[in-house]
Amino acid sequence: MAAWQFTVCLIPKYWFDINAKEITKFYDEEGNYDVSFTWKDIKTNDAKHEIIKYYTLSKSWHEDLISFGYEQKTDAQVWYEKGQLEDIQFRIDMRGHFVLDIEKIVAIAQKLSCVFFLPEQKCIAEANVFEIISYAKTSNAYLFAKDPE
Repeated sequence: MAAWQFTVCLIPKYWFDINAKEITKFYDEEGNYDVSFTWKDIKTNDAKHEIIKYYTLSKSWHEDLISFGYEQKTDAQVWYEKGQLEDIQFRIDMRGHFVLDIEKIVAIAQKLSCVFFLPEQKCIAEANVFEIISYAKTSNAYLFAKDPE
């Protein structure tokens, strides 16, 4: 991930509705996060079809990964294991018109009935443009993009 990219993950709203904003389950002892368990038993094949409406398909480096967008700009990664969706992650380029990307990603989240997991802020947020912009503007990626020196 580049210093100017703000990472967000989409997780099922269904999981959020049951577990509220409990995020301790997302992190291991070393502070690494994993959202794959939130997708367990969730049946959806819509992720690729929704994301491709906004971002072009790009070359993936792994057979279980579908990539969209541009690695050094805004991109999306959709991970599968044995055909089961495990993770939807976006890395938003904060150097330019990131609000447009946030609007697109919020639209995707709403279509897929998802909320946002924000790893840097260690929180879960509703699929709301203004809320996600607010979090983005507190990110290290935003600070770096404003002053890369």
